[in-house]
Amino acid sequence: MKPYRFLSIIVPVLFLLSCTRTEESFLSVMEEVIEVPAEGGTYEIHVSSNTQWSLTSYSEWITFEYPDSFTEEAVVVVNVAENDQQSARNGLLTVAIPDFRETVTFVQEAPVVNLTDHSINIDASSRIITIDLQSNIRYSCEIVEGNDWIEEITSKSLQTYTHSFSVSENTDRTSREALIVFEAENSDIMEEFKVIQSGKLSVLKIWHENISYAVPYFIGEDISGTVEWGDGQKEDYAASTTGHTYQDSGTKEVTFTLSNAESFRIDCVDGIRRIDLSAF
Repeated sequence: MKPYRFLSIIVPVLFLLSCTRTEESFLSVMEEVIEVPAEGGTYEIHVSSNTQWSLTSYSEWITFEYPDSFTEEAVVVVNVAENDQQSARNGLLTVAIPDFRETVTFVQEAPVVNLTDHSINIDASSRIITIDLQSNIRYSCEIVEGNDWIEEITSKSLQTYTHSFSVSENTDRTSREALIVFEAENSDIMEEFKVIQSGKLSVLKIWHENISYAVPYFIGEDISGTVEWGDGQKEDYAASTTGHTYQDSGTKEVTFTLSNAESFRIDCVDGIRRIDLSAF
């Protein structure tokens, strides 16, 4: 009889212990670090838990959507906004249960809009120019100066970052400048590209028989170009260019090829035999 009484005492105790024991809570998040491009995007984090958990974002540019149910395997949709700063940034999202939490770090790269070059000098003729840039965000392109003689050639390609522009011929004698601005849509990042087009070249030819020749006085701003003296010598024209001395006598053909020269004046015509103004 004693053995039976002993068993009748042990069994209820074991039953009581099995009823009062609780399952240990756990939480696991698959992702630790998520790298995000500057333009932002939508991402998923995978949460495993056997109890209710909560989400907290410590950055206003990181938002999330709670799943429909907190099952043992749940997926959280996280939205990362486009980076509107000029530097890379980090943000945190935590998943927590009482006395424990997991952290997911979002590392977002800095926005970039970089031009390969920032200006170009071209002659007065019409042409097509291309501008190359590197960017990892959306940006706009606007011709803010010179839009009456420069026009962008649009392309339907979504993968290229090369912009082509049609430049009209400059029929004036003076040079001109255009400014093209590339600006990020949601950032203060901006790049400028300057197009400098020289004026139509003025060509003046003079035949003379002088040993010492004084150049005409040319009128205009920032006049530049070349002078061919007619004896095989050639030099760049500058405001300080006053004349040339020859070694031999005879008739010489002097050619002035200049930009920004609007008119000229010859103070002395001694020895001059002919002047050609057809291209001036």
